[in-house]
Amino acid sequence: MSTTTRRAGRLPSSCVNCRRRKIKVSDGATSMTESRTDYESATNRRPDPVTGEQFKLMAAIVQHYAPGIPLSVESLRTFVSKLQAASQQPDFPTDLAQQVPPADTSSCSPVDGGHLLPGVAAKDSASPMSDGSFISDATRQRRFNGASSYAVLQSKVSLCITRSFPRLAALQPSGTFDLREGEPLSNKQDAALPDRKTCERCSVVFLRFVNCVFYVLGPEKLFDAIVRAHGNAEVSVSTQAMIQLIVALIDDDPHHFELASNKMESVIEEGSVESIQAIIVMALYRLKKSQRNTSWVVLGSAIRIAQSLGLHVATDDESPLWAEQKTKLWWSLCDLDQWFTSVLGRSLGITVDLSTIGSPSDNLIGAPNMPPMYAFASARLTRLLSRTLQCNSEKHCDNGNAIDRLIQDLYGWWESLPQHLTIPAAAIPPSLLRATLYLRLRYHCIIVLLTQSYLFNATFSGSDADHRMNICEDSNNKTIATLIEMQERDVLTSHFWFDSYHAVTCGLVLLIRIIKNPASVDLRDMVIKLRSLLQMFPDRLHAFAVQCFDKVLEDIEHRQPETTTFDSSIISFETGLPNLDLWEQLGFSESNFDFNL
Repeated sequence: MSTTTRRAGRLPSSCVNCRRRKIKVSDGATSMTESRTDYESATNRRPDPVTGEQFKLMAAIVQHYAPGIPLSVESLRTFVSKLQAASQQPDFPTDLAQQVPPADTSSCSPVDGGHLLPGVAAKDSASPMSDGSFISDATRQRRFNGASSYAVLQSKVSLCITRSFPRLAALQPSGTFDLREGEPLSNKQDAALPDRKTCERCSVVFLRFVNCVFYVLGPEKLFDAIVRAHGNAEVSVSTQAMIQLIVALIDDDPHHFELASNKMESVIEEGSVESIQAIIVMALYRLKKSQRNTSWVVLGSAIRIAQSLGLHVATDDESPLWAEQKTKLWWSLCDLDQWFTSVLGRSLGITVDLSTIGSPSDNLIGAPNMPPMYAFASARLTRLLSRTLQCNSEKHCDNGNAIDRLIQDLYGWWESLPQHLTIPAAAIPPSLLRATLYLRLRYHCIIVLLTQSYLFNATFSGSDADHRMNICEDSNNKTIATLIEMQERDVLTSHFWFDSYHAVTCGLVLLIRIIKNPASVDLRDMVIKLRSLLQMFPDRLHAFAVQCFDKVLEDIEHRQPETTTFDSSIISFETGLPNLDLWEQLGFSESNFDFNL
């Protein structure tokens, strides 16, 4: 066998493919094969394993920029696909902002469209009915803004700049500007405050007769404000004004009222919850002084501040205690606004649909003079009062069926009350007596307000009209009985103007009834009792009502039942309104007492 044949049949000493790849390259040069091999190794080789620390850091980044996203493979794939789809949209991605909030989520709040605002907690969210957002204003006060407000638009533009134009965002200030002119509001202690003993004494009376039926603030907060106002701690101007107004209301002190009036500009400028409370007490004082129109205007300021603070909007981040406090305060404003509409015949200041506002829970805020479930029942009654006023305003159509349905709803409200709110007065604890009886008084007065046109208007006839007139008379009798019971048990007061208001309106209905039926002995007895009750209120309106009752009793004593009126100079049924403007003096509008519906 030749040498060539032996070499051809010799087994290779190494792998042929490996030997073929061994290319001799001189130093300092790189061949194309080597470059291609290095590239393939870099792209195809298995990546270095991720350490535990790297995984934790990446997971923390994902949770920070996308809170609540599960870390499973499918969830991450879905999330990334949404990010890629959103990045292709030319406009600012709204849904992306909802899922990927800014880095500083501890100081942001969602706005309409999913945008976030600096300065408010991340969990703040307006209810669907609110159509707005909570934003910190120039004074760094957390306020509620409508979706069409300039503040919401500005915040959206600011966030868009922050996300899309980082160089332009660097020019934005880190905080909000203080747009107020002049010096900040002073919180220094007022040397003109009443002494602490006077403040505490008046506060006890205020809580017993006013705050128990018309919530303004909790007793703990009131006494704490008095302690701080007379100590070294700083208190707001609104708190100082509120203390002075409570003293002025209870002691009938014009001096402290003037001092508080001088602070009202600063109180309104402050725009806080304390501002609302101070303005409410101011309105109650002016009502007591028969300044009803001024009181109505003042109340409008409190309503605007309350709406700007979002007392009517429920958020997820607020504490249960604060939620109950602001809900109670909101319903107090609603109730006062409704009665102002009834008294003055003016338009409502609160235009929010009350059916969308939750009622107070009465779980956390208690008071020694307020029975359990009082605030909840009172809020439901305020809704019925709103429907009553709306029903009375529809005087150009036959709304008898609507009145009947509303009467049934009022009866249903009474039947749904817990037992401790419907028991006889003798079984009610003394500390809860005023609030319980006042709730019944409001209930009967609303029924009278709903059905009194059937008593005044002789054109209504038929069995249905007679039935509604009987309901009005029966509720009027129960109103008188409740007022007399409150007087006998010393829970009727002149500190709260609506006590006198319900007394004189009840007397007005009784006056019409006894003029129509002067021979009734029962009506005569009620006139005598109500006349003595009206004398506890010293203003000229109640004095005039007493004179009217005296004239009625005098005419009955002289046996003149055949006359339809005891004095034509006092009431004339032909004109439809009293000649001496009794309706105007009472503050009623023609829409509420219209003889010619």
